[in-house]
Amino acid sequence: MGCEPRNHHRRREHTIRPVTAQGLRIVVLATNDSPEARVYEVRAYGERGEVR
Repeated sequence: MGCEPRNHHRRREHTIRPVTAQGLRIVVLATNDSPEARVYEVRAYGERGEVR
């Protein structure tokens, strides 16, 4: 649904079509020569902007 090759930015937004889901999966495929990756925050909003 969203892909960020060579992402060096602190903030990224992805707009996707509305779906009904029970979860969200984030997959980190590579890092910048670091042995680990960190995701500090994920927000998902409904169609009218409300946090789900």
